[in-house]
Amino acid sequence: MKKEFILALFSLTLLCMGCYKEDALVAKEGLEFHYTVPQGQSPEADPKIVDYYNKYGFYILYDFRPADMFWNNTSWNESVVMKQGDPAYAAKHLDLVEKAFFNYWDERYMKYLPKKVLLCSRLDDYSTTGGGDGDGNTVYDILNRVNIYVGYDNIGLNGCSAELDTMTFEVKGKFQTEVNAYMLGLLFERGDIVVPQEFADADVLGYTYQVFYTNTQVDSMFRAGYLSSQTLTTDKELSIENDFRSYLKLAAMPLELLEGEPAEFNYDDIYLKSDPPLWGCMNSLRDPYGRIRVKYNAMMSYLESLGLPVNMWQYPEHLKD
Repeated sequence: MKKEFILALFSLTLLCMGCYKEDALVAKEGLEFHYTVPQGQSPEADPKIVDYYNKYGFYILYDFRPADMFWNNTSWNESVVMKQGDPAYAAKHLDLVEKAFFNYWDERYMKYLPKKVLLCSRLDDYSTTGGGDGDGNTVYDILNRVNIYVGYDNIGLNGCSAELDTMTFEVKGKFQTEVNAYMLGLLFERGDIVVPQEFADADVLGYTYQVFYTNTQVDSMFRAGYLSSQTLTTDKELSIENDFRSYLKLAAMPLELLEGEPAEFNYDDIYLKSDPPLWGCMNSLRDPYGRIRVKYNAMMSYLESLGLPVNMWQYPEHLKD
């Protein structure tokens, strides 16, 4: 049974914005975008998509417009390079989304998801530090692949493409990590998850304010048990919240990745100091004193007490199929 979803965009004129099949979207006053589920291009995925709509009320779309992702109800916010999903891989992508994301959460949490879940074949973070090309066109510096984009009323999920045919466990594990970190962040902001006392008590510095800017200081940041240069502030309670929020990014990361070779990144990039890649952060090279591990264990024990699938996050053998 088809359900129609109408999105109305008012008084919007957007010229030459973004990269979407090399055409800029120009939306005019009164323009309406109509969606139905099923969209009819994926016989295998479409029945499941209808079931999710009927049960939880959100739309899973593989055919959509850039405005569905980047329009935030008052302005355009395009912070990633995006391409919509390949319908030929919608079923295979939805299978990954279920194994690495949806199947971990029961009905009360699934209803927290936004109105639109957009299946994308490409999501890349970027900066515009490349300047221009001399002809008035912006040059984008691609920074890194992202697995989830969070918009005003949507999330975009990466991987709906032929890459699924050869996708490694590491890539699937990173997908699992990022999409579930999003859900855990929602629960934290809503108050369903709080900072357990055991976690706060594990901090060796007592959340005393200090900065981590230089290369040596960033190494010290990890050794002290912090995951971001923005964790510590002059407000101790805020510092504790910042710390726990950053650790939630580790909750759904497979132990194989957590304890593997540490991720390399450019220490001179201020943005990466505030949000560094965390693969291998419990490796002895990154965490020689085990302080990250102690906090991690305190967090995971707490999440397990809430009935969350901690063991499956740590050992996702089902992603190795």
